[in-house]
Amino acid sequence: MRRVRGDRLGLMAGVAFAAFGGCGPAVLSVSDAIVLPGEPVRLTAFVYRDTIRGVGRDIEGVQVRFRVDGRPAGSARTDDDGWASAQWALPSGGASRFEATAIVDGRTSRAGGAIYAWHKDRIILAVDVDGTLADTDYDKLVLGRRDVGSQPLPDAQPTLEKLSADFQVLYLTARPQYYIEKTRRWLKDCGFPNGPVFTAPRLRDTIRHARFKRR
Repeated sequence: MRRVRGDRLGLMAGVAFAAFGGCGPAVLSVSDAIVLPGEPVRLTAFVYRDTIRGVGRDIEGVQVRFRVDGRPAGSARTDDDGWASAQWALPSGGASRFEATAIVDGRTSRAGGAIYAWHKDRIILAVDVDGTLADTDYDKLVLGRRDVGSQPLPDAQPTLEKLSADFQVLYLTARPQYYIEKTRRWLKDCGFPNGPVFTAPRLRDTIRHARFKRR
């Protein structure tokens, strides 16, 4: 337990250091979306300025436009935490992907996300990543372009694969949004079942990770 807490403190210190230092290009990322039958889908995007290998500083007031199947699906400006969101009523046939675009410093950034159509009568299984699925190498996670150091914990992948036949799997991590692509890629590379990934929306949620996850 002491080692895990120390690693988390190291992650937080690295994130805090990077967020206040340097000035890099603007990056746009999106969160996965979940839609239930007959309800609109909420599309969300995050804009930040890259400072150190994917760690960044939130950018406020950026106009983000969303598209589903090539059609406009709303727009919004990022708030003081760098987030923008819009609700959209999906067509009767549904959709599995959406795209967000934003222009910052004269450059257009694009990011694509998944739309998961879930059923109200199936139980959701929310699963943590660090210390639950992954023996996390925090140095590689923070500093590497890809997380090639973290290893799946014994039996984590086959167990979750089996459970996914009966439950709708959702990955809930207190990692900042800066690491969402690394997290998605690691889960895919390690063969974990497909499912939406949700990160901590604000740095303070990463620090107070237990409270964030309960909420």
